[in-house]
Amino acid sequence: MRIAVTYKGDRAVADERNDWRDSGLSQRHRQWGYDCPCLDVDGLVVEYDRAEPKALIEYKHLASAGAQGANRKALARLGDRAGVPFLVVRYRREPWQFWVTPANSVAMRASSSTHAMSERQFVSFLYRLGGRDLPADLAETLSSAEPQVAA
Repeated sequence: MRIAVTYKGDRAVADERNDWRDSGLSQRHRQWGYDCPCLDVDGLVVEYDRAEPKALIEYKHLASAGAQGANRKALARLGDRAGVPFLVVRYRREPWQFWVTPANSVAMRASSSTHAMSERQFVSFLYRLGGRDLPADLAETLSSAEPQVAA
């Protein structure tokens, strides 16, 4: 197994690690019956700063369906119990654009509506979750194209 590392100055960021999860387990779990449900989460991330969780985010491409029904409720409850916002973030590429929807009570205390954001606005939002400011040199590399379509 190979872990590629990208360097930015003196700070290293590991690339995604592939092939750790066996999709066969998900398929087998389905055979264990209706009353043994689970959520096989593909695009769920934990945003954190200094090892402290700041948000649960389900990333979904703009054209795909997000978590629905019991799956979404389970993730919302998990975020509520952890005391962190659960957000559904739909995105598209070229240019990168994001639609951020609060999906649990913690997130809805801050806002109850979907917010369309440019890449620069979204990354700045992630930095603010950690109590930090978006570095100016990074901001210059991010797209500021405003979203043109609703999510």
